[in-house]
Amino acid sequence: AGGAAADLRRMHAACREREERQRFLLALGDDMRAQRSANKKIEIAARQAVNPLPIDTKHLGATGCSYAGKMALFAGAFDERVALTIPQESGGGGAPAWRITRQIEAYGASEDIQRTNYDWFAGQMRQFSGDNGYKLPTDHHELMGMVAPRALLVTGNTDFYWLSNRSNYITSRATQRIYETFGIADRIGFYIDGGHGHCVIPEEQAPAIAAYLDKFLLGEETVGTRVRVHPYTTL
Repeated sequence: AGGAAADLRRMHAACREREERQRFLLALGDDMRAQRSANKKIEIAARQAVNPLPIDTKHLGATGCSYAGKMALFAGAFDERVALTIPQESGGGGAPAWRITRQIEAYGASEDIQRTNYDWFAGQMRQFSGDNGYKLPTDHHELMGMVAPRALLVTGNTDFYWLSNRSNYITSRATQRIYETFGIADRIGFYIDGGHGHCVIPEEQAPAIAAYLDKFLLGEETVGTRVRVHPYTTL
């Protein structure tokens, strides 16, 4: 009887966890819709028999900056046909984990669950604002981990505090551990710098981005892609 009761408790706990995750995905709103839109575009490109688009569906990349960086991350995480994902300066709802932003970034100065744009996310996500963020059933180190074993290059911009760059760095490091566990540490990189405008790719970043394009979209296997650029020596 005791074993049956324990099994029943585990089953109920699993059901609650599944329901929480489903509510969280519904709360993601536009980012999930963007992922489905990207998925549909790939399907059309792959199956277009008449006047097919000149697209190699085995070497697809997803990138974007700021809000579009969030969408690129979701597209790369949920569609395994995306070989390379580059979310640029994506801010809250992108690379930075919500929990880490809440813990270490200045309250009210970063894009957290309470202050993100709810034209992008469904209103249900507000239930996780403030200290309720610790009730999240998942967070964005796991979202980025879903890109593995495919390539991921994350960028940040320290000139804009609201991008939660320190949170971005810690989340990227956590994701790096996932890649290292699989023995593919060369497939993840992060480049968090400053001295340039939001969504402006500085000259210094260009070689790192080019290396990822060359290796993971053009097949140049000898290119070095262990990119670890950041100013955070004490985090």
